Amino acid sequence: MMLSTVASLLSVPAVDFAMAKPIKIGVILELTGPGASYGVPAKQSIELRLEESNYQVAGRKIKVVWADDKTSPATAIQEAKKLVELDKVNFILGPIFSDAQDAIAPYLARHHIMDIAPMGASWGLHKYGNWVVIPGSLYSFGIPLGDYAYDKGYRTMTTLGADYVAGFQMVNGVANRFKARGGKVIQQQWVPYGTSDYAPYITALKKADVFVVWTIAPDMLTLLKQYHQLGLKMPLEIIEADNLNSKQLAGIGKPIIGTKGMIAAYTQRLNYPSNHKFIAALKAKFKRSPDMIDGTAYTAMSIYLAGLKATGGDTHLGVLRPAILRLKLRSPIGPISFSPSGFALTNRYMAEVKVINGKYVWDPFKTYTKVRDPRDKLK
Repeated sequence: MMLSTVASLLSVPAVDFAMAKPIKIGVILELTGPGASYGVPAKQSIELRLEESNYQVAGRKIKVVWADDKTSPATAIQEAKKLVELDKVNFILGPIFSDAQDAIAPYLARHHIMDIAPMGASWGLHKYGNWVVIPGSLYSFGIPLGDYAYDKGYRTMTTLGADYVAGFQMVNGVANRFKARGGKVIQQQWVPYGTSDYAPYITALKKADVFVVWTIAPDMLTLLKQYHQLGLKMPLEIIEADNLNSKQLAGIGKPIIGTKGMIAAYTQRLNYPSNHKFIAALKAKFKRSPDMIDGTAYTAMSIYLAGLKATGGDTHLGVLRPAILRLKLRSPIGPISFSPSGFALTNRYMAEVKVINGKYVWDPFKTYTKVRDPRDKLK
């Protein structure tokens, strides 16, 4: 379904929402498989936000139908069909992984089902007209890092990325911006996620001013440990540094201190009142500190709730999505507004690993505001 089709849905029949059935939200997450380290905490943060709203909005009760895609695009399609055809959900949140999002996108578009991607997505989703993506396109995650590397004086770069959609998008966002500024990318390596030994790739690195990397969190830990064990001194910068939490950084130890990275969405060190409140609430309920996915999953559900409040509980795609795109929110990840494309315009933060109050943390030191995918020409 293209944008023109969505426009035709703006006229919907009047509904007495006070007498309406509960709003049914389908949530697809990676609760098992390689993506479980994202899906499990995301579920907790979504539950927290719904509990704060007492599982209701605009006078309507909320019912959640949870689905586990097992970190498999094929399973994601099966679960999406079940949510839509059997469970009759009004809209969907998730999944987290971009290959699963891409897999379910045509089906959801055909059935006029809205979805919010809670941790970035491929730019190609804009063509369907039924997605909202936070904190922005995967490609946009790395763009400011390309600027930062060039402004720091680096002129040559080598990269390593996970060999799937998210890796290509994020790494090339950095590489293309770096090249556009006048830098040279002398090498790019693509590695399957789930790789247990990065030594062959590390030893194959060509000498450059900076080494830029991204892969999923478990693999990133292996990569960073081996990089330091092998004694390489090339400056290393991480895309989506918020993938690594304090405990994981501490597991690497002193060699990681001083490492620079791009916070794509969320870190505990973001100094916003909404973030301080969120951290306190998550700690009180789950006895742990929030990670990146916590901040974005909580924010994604907050966006749905704010949109439903704005529509008076109307869940129709042609009413709810336009209402959401008009929102200007303050959230744990910072201020949020939206392009008509459905992609959020949010901040990115350059950060450095420090030890503060005995904890390894990503400490932001530079903010890039309202980062936009360069392909997003919609005003």
